[in-house]
Amino acid sequence: MKRSVFLIILLLIGLNGCGDQKPPVFSGATFNLSGTVYEFDYLRNASNRDKPIAAVSVLASGATTALTQTASNGAFTLSNLPLGEYTISVSKEGYQRNGKLSNATAYNFSSSSYASTNQTVEFDLDPRPVFMGASISNNEEIAASTQTFCLYFSEPMSKESVTVFLKMLALRSSSVVAKGIAQSSLTWEADGKAMFLTSSAALQPDALYQIGVAASNYSAGIESIRDLQNQPIYGTKINDLSLYNSATDPQYGTYLYVPFKTITDKTAVPSVPTNLVVRSTATGNTDIDYNSVYASTSGVTIYFSASTGANGYKLYISADGTNYYFVKPFSTPSVFVSIADVVLALGSSVARGYDTYNYPIEPGLPWPFLGTQTIYFKISAYNSLGESAFSNPLSVIDKVAPEANATAVSESPMIKVVKFSEPLDRASAENTSNYQFTVPPGVTILSATLINDYAYTYSPYKTTIVKLTLSGNDAGPRTVRINNLKDLTGNTIKANTDVSY
Repeated sequence: MKRSVFLIILLLIGLNGCGDQKPPVFSGATFNLSGTVYEFDYLRNASNRDKPIAAVSVLASGATTALTQTASNGAFTLSNLPLGEYTISVSKEGYQRNGKLSNATAYNFSSSSYASTNQTVEFDLDPRPVFMGASISNNEEIAASTQTFCLYFSEPMSKESVTVFLKMLALRSSSVVAKGIAQSSLTWEADGKAMFLTSSAALQPDALYQIGVAASNYSAGIESIRDLQNQPIYGTKINDLSLYNSATDPQYGTYLYVPFKTITDKTAVPSVPTNLVVRSTATGNTDIDYNSVYASTSGVTIYFSASTGANGYKLYISADGTNYYFVKPFSTPSVFVSIADVVLALGSSVARGYDTYNYPIEPGLPWPFLGTQTIYFKISAYNSLGESAFSNPLSVIDKVAPEANATAVSESPMIKVVKFSEPLDRASAENTSNYQFTVPPGVTILSATLINDYAYTYSPYKTTIVKLTLSGNDAGPRTVRINNLKDLTGNTIKANTDVSY
């Protein structure tokens, strides 16, 4: 008797003492599972709910394994399934769901309450084709000798609607404009589900690439990539998952791609850039002034000797010669530096004034016009192994004197307007003693006012204007001699500059 009680206690402990035990499976208890598979309404117009799919494989795996197919109305039934946990998956050639070739859902039918019941489920499958990827994986590093690549689709494609491309983006760690790689052949597998691209040239070592698919007619958009049933490629609707990277450019429109890189041939970080020189992009001169910067090109170009082993370069800038700020990366041993580059790197404090009609002038006065302050540039070189030390600093300051147009504008008999090549120091520009008539006239100069006005030029930020107000009417002709006018850096106008009206 004691032995029987002891066994019963052990049995109760075994049934109730383990909190992580699985639900009991009731021997012999079964249930029936039925359902319908519909075509997924990727257009979100609800019409596809009326489109059941026939001949869909339905697989139940878990407590047991059972397989069936949907009938012509999309319906299926799996009978006498043992109670338990199941994953139900539906699949059919030419369909997918969220980029996967099956639509699978987990269910728990372990409870005794499911015994002898009929359970129903619904599934949908997307009829659109999917770009499944390439023979290389995302960000894989491959040999530069690789020339043939394969790209896969979930189903046969309309060969006329899709093309494949290979782009070199940059040498590794660099940032340059992408360029297409010429292809020597583009072929399809017989079933239309895979295509091969073979490059006509070896790949560049230590480089970044993209391989991907685009619409043959890029102007029609990536949605024009179609399968043989004229369904658009998956990934073009708002609610689609992003299976692969996408981008847009003028050559291919929107495209899907796999990024990869080639094995490096570098053995060390690159050497330090040397022999820096700055030139006006507009004139080619090494003397940089306001006109050099505010010409139509709006900037200057820095040239230097190329560094051994470099994939690219980085530009840094300083306003005090001590604290340097990163400006941008570039790929060749020369770099264009715009006004926007400088302001973004140093901050808006380097721009003086934003008022179009008052002085100074819009869009302000960034480099090289920080009073008498010099701007400094340094450049480093880099590859996938690291970055070099900085170059010696290149100092840039405006050393060019302002000039005046030879002819003044007669705004009225009492007001004459003189145009200068660059913004002027206000104190010197508005000092009337700096303007004298070469032959003493019957009138004098009452005031000189520094202005900036669209009435005198269509490009007010490219010039500075001084309005001279006379003591009386004077039609001219007469010559005004100008001295001691300074630009914002302190350069003085050529002595005895004459302007006539």
